[in-house]
Amino acid sequence: LVMASLTIATVCFTINLLIGHRIWWSLIVICNILYMWIAISTAVRRRSRLGYNILIQVISLAGLLVVIDWATGRSGWALNYVVPFLFISATMSTTVIIIVRRMDARSFILYLFLTALLGFIPLALLGVGLVSTQWPSIASAIYSGLSLVSLFVFADRATKQELRRRFHL
Repeated sequence: LVMASLTIATVCFTINLLIGHRIWWSLIVICNILYMWIAISTAVRRRSRLGYNILIQVISLAGLLVVIDWATGRSGWALNYVVPFLFISATMSTTVIIIVRRMDARSFILYLFLTALLGFIPLALLGVGLVSTQWPSIASAIYSGLSLVSLFVFADRATKQELRRRFHL
């Protein structure tokens, strides 16, 4: 599988270079192969760590989509729309898993905290001018802020102690 991945990536890059097309479609193929390897290795090595899997998948997928947007002409759809909603979905998924599985929130606290922090990235990108459509970035930051506040307000005593211990509060 490794050899097939390297061969496909090399052939696509070579064809893209020889044809001289203005769109670097080979980057899309190469990034998809890289994403496939990240997804497989994360799933195989971390089967029981669902929060970790969600976090790695959302970061990898966001990177892949930004590369696809860049390779196809930089229209901005990835940073303007997809990445903010991807971060909202990751935070929401982690929250739903905690509620539905009725699991100890302490085991997911770090992942919920980190995915919620990711939701502020689109707002930072908006601040530096890399994003032109404001409302998805603002929605992502608001949802992340509400998730963080909810984490601190609605957590039980043991979870709050865990938050203090992990984040030195």
